[in-house]
Amino acid sequence: MKKNGTLKEHFKMYKAGKVWLFAAVIGLTLGAGAQSVSGLMTLPGFPTAIKASADDGTRPYWFGQNVDYFKHYNETPDKTTVPESTQDAWQAGKTANEIASLKSDSQFTYDSLTYDQSTGKFTMSLTFKVPTLATNGASRSSYFDLAFSQSLTSKIKSTPSFTAASGSHADLNFTNNVYSNSFNAGSTVGGTSKMSLVIDPVKITSSDQITGMFSSDTGTTGYHPIFSVVRTLGYNDFGNAFNTQLLNQLKINSNGKIDNLNHLNDDQKNDFHNQINNENTNNDFVNDLDNIDKKAADADSNAAGLVTAKTAAKAAVDQAATNAKAKIDGMSGLTDDQKKAAKAKIDADDAAADKNIDNATDTDGINNAQTNGINQINSDADNAQAKADAKSAIDSAATDAKNTIDNTPGLSDTDKTNAKNKVDQDEQTLRLTLITPLTVRESMMRRRRVSLPLKRTPMMPLARVKQRPMPRRPLIRLQPMPKTRLMR
Repeated sequence: MKKNGTLKEHFKMYKAGKVWLFAAVIGLTLGAGAQSVSGLMTLPGFPTAIKASADDGTRPYWFGQNVDYFKHYNETPDKTTVPESTQDAWQAGKTANEIASLKSDSQFTYDSLTYDQSTGKFTMSLTFKVPTLATNGASRSSYFDLAFSQSLTSKIKSTPSFTAASGSHADLNFTNNVYSNSFNAGSTVGGTSKMSLVIDPVKITSSDQITGMFSSDTGTTGYHPIFSVVRTLGYNDFGNAFNTQLLNQLKINSNGKIDNLNHLNDDQKNDFHNQINNENTNNDFVNDLDNIDKKAADADSNAAGLVTAKTAAKAAVDQAATNAKAKIDGMSGLTDDQKKAAKAKIDADDAAADKNIDNATDTDGINNAQTNGINQINSDADNAQAKADAKSAIDSAATDAKNTIDNTPGLSDTDKTNAKNKVDQDEQTLRLTLITPLTVRESMMRRRRVSLPLKRTPMMPLARVKQRPMPRRPLIRLQPMPKTRLMR
């Protein structure tokens, strides 16, 4: 024995009823050219019960299998008192046909993943189908056991609800990483069972599995099969369908959250929508979408602060516009039309400032838009004031010129009248220049002083010239125009 092979000892875990057992097992690995020894030799006297505890990663011996055991439910496969070879001979071979049907027709399927909008919970539905072999069995009991891979077990948020073939309902109880329960099946052997369970959103990976075991047992032997059918769902059986349904619902949920955020602008919402809709099942989509939701919520919170700041900034600009228009109303040097035009300019600049504030994406942008808007409005008022001051200066200069004309000796009334008419014409001309573009006027004012020349008095006969000296031509001189920018 030792020459041709190596003796190895290991342990295998079994479930006996509701108690988990370790059984020491000896296996013999033969040397090259020898056949492997089938079967297991159990060492006697080594059962140890496993205490229920948190998920330590251990699973029952049948987990991950697709196999049919022919044994009583409380037996382990290596200690069965009703092996398949024995059952094949029951009912003159009829039971063998039922066993063949069990093996070929038993199925475990993933049905769907549904979402309850009112509770925000996902429910996974499964079906375990075993052919109904007979309805005249004797004192039949059915058992169902369900186990998940470790990552899935941690996401199960409710006790699975089980509906037996008879239509009776019960919950599967959780012990040692297995959900299980038993049912009085009466005379029914086999049948279709359904189950549903609430599960957290979790991406199914290639290593995830769900294994179910349906058992039909009775103390009456010699008739219909006594068995445990084990079937396992792997990624190829349910992973892609589960992930696709989960992703589609999570996208709906995330897009709805974005739409309900009150402070993001359209461009921000569109950006988050694009991120959501670009997720696919190849990505870590559950965590990705969760992170997008959090980023959007943070952005909305920040935007809410900006909304408050924008409201305050626009109120400050509006108040500056109100003050500026009140100042213009008090300017005596402007006509009603000039006041109306000046105030229209302020309203336009107020609206432009509000738009710039709305378009700002941060606090600095809001502050800059507010400052620039108030400065422009104040400049509008200053320009209107400068225009009013210029008009007053022109009027004052014209009055002084007329007084000078009236007090100039040697001029006839006609000459004085003509000269003062010319002053009125020049005064009107200068008033008209106040509506020319400011840059042109400002450029002119920097080069020279403005004066209002009067036309020479009409030519007089030489004799009259000899009788009195020709008066000097009076001028209306203005002080230099203020350098403040005038309103266009």
